[in-house]
Amino acid sequence: MLGQISATFDLGSFAGCIVACFVGERLGRRKTIILGSSILIVGGVRQAAAFQLAQLIFGRLVAGFGNGLITSTFPVLACLCAWINFCMRFVNSSFGWRFPVGLQCLFAIVGGGMASWLPESPREADHVISLLLRKPIEDTDVQIMKNDIVVNVEHEQEIERNSSWKDLFRNDETQNLRRITLGALTQLFQQVGGIKVINYYMGYIVQNYAGFDRGQSLILAAGNLMNQAFYTSVAFAFIDSFGRKKTLSYSYIGQAFPLRWNADSFGSAVSTATTWLFNYIVVVITPAAASSIGYRYYIIYTVLNIVFAVVCYLFFVETARLSLEEIDQMFAREFHERRGETYETPNEAAFTAKKTPEAIHFENVDEKV
Repeated sequence: MLGQISATFDLGSFAGCIVACFVGERLGRRKTIILGSSILIVGGVRQAAAFQLAQLIFGRLVAGFGNGLITSTFPVLACLCAWINFCMRFVNSSFGWRFPVGLQCLFAIVGGGMASWLPESPREADHVISLLLRKPIEDTDVQIMKNDIVVNVEHEQEIERNSSWKDLFRNDETQNLRRITLGALTQLFQQVGGIKVINYYMGYIVQNYAGFDRGQSLILAAGNLMNQAFYTSVAFAFIDSFGRKKTLSYSYIGQAFPLRWNADSFGSAVSTATTWLFNYIVVVITPAAASSIGYRYYIIYTVLNIVFAVVCYLFFVETARLSLEEIDQMFAREFHERRGETYETPNEAAFTAKKTPEAIHFENVDEKV
């Protein structure tokens, strides 16, 4: 029952991600975040006000659904909550668990409120590119990046007009199925690599199997989340120079979606749905598995991580220091080279299309002379 109660949130998140596959593009990122935040608030209130187990489970399911919509579009951090849990151990009333459960509403309110000021398509905004490059809007580099994005977006829209869901299973130059599979695998590896066992049950495990008291177990759980937050931040400093593929061999962080499916929220939703589905499975089975086979349960994750590192090294692609447009071109170029064909980038194709009429005009002039 402990595993099922904990994992109900993940099941709701999985359902939210699946829904985001179909409504994310229609609503847009901003409205999806606001809708998800609103649903999460309702679920959080239901949990905090629960007086029966069924009410608590239903509240976690609803909150998870909202979280699924949010995490398909917007990353969420919750390290602070672990320390709040530790502080609440000194409260000898239902407030000790109702407050931490209800606190999630605060983050949803802040996130949903901030989403109101987000541009719907930030990659095409001049001021965002200017801030990214730390150069004025009129700078040549800013305009070149904007032009590259616009040309590639137009190219993707042209493809989209003549495509359907069946294209996910076709072996064309966009390699949609391969790339979405790679993205989903990174999330699968992360969930079944053992990290969620620690994140969800570290306090429970060290208290029941390692002899720590409740206070020590909560401190260790909070310290573990702080440790993850620190090393995730450190990764930003070297992930591009060290290489994403090498980093993935150790930590399984990355993405490589086609630009079109990423822009349509489909690739992101599929990947995040994979996260919550396998998160749910791990959280449900851990209490029973740890009780039944003891330390051997963790040996399973050791073996899985070794396998994941090998798979990542052999089959994943390196995307360090590449923009989304360059990643698109890398997969397309690889596809055409395997077929012995010459690949022309969208920018080159657009340039050729603009120059062709001029070439014909001059040829006609020469013929008349």
